Order: sequence, then C-alpha cells, then structure tokens
Amino acid sequence: MAEKPNIPTQFTYGEIENLFFEFEQLLKKQSKTVPPGSKLEQAGLTAMQILGTYKKEIIHDCQKDCRDEWRRVLSMADILRK
Repeated sequence: MAEKPNIPTQFTYGEIENLFFEFEQLLKKQSKTVPPGSKLEQAGLTAMQILGTYKKEIIHDCQKDCRDEWRRVLSMADILRK
C-alpha cells in the first residue's frame, strides 16, 4: 500500500501568500502570467491583505464581510499546495 504524502493541514498567512508568489513564478517560467482582474489575481491580492491585516499593517474594515474572499483564498491555497 502506497503511503500518502505528508501534507500539513495548517499554514501561516505568510506561507499562503508565498504559495501565490511561487505559483506566479512557475507561470513566468512558462511565459504565462496571472490575468489582470482575474479571480486568481484577486485571491492573491486578498492573501496579501490577510497577511497585512494580521500584522496590523492594514486596518481591517469590521463592517465588511470578507468571508467569501477569504474562503476563495484558502481554497486556492489548498489547490496550490497539492
């Protein structure tokens, strides 16, 4: 029976942000880019915003419901990890 790869289930906000940067670099090696205005670009920018908010570099708007955006980031990060 083959062993499953050991994929951590918890990541820091910084690690999630780095996944997006690493993916962008991989695309560049293939002469591709993240389409401007795409959901992928928005997820990457939101990952940066999450980290900035966590580090208290960005003020979080408590009146705005960010759950859908954050869910998209976490879903995309999960795909990028695999």
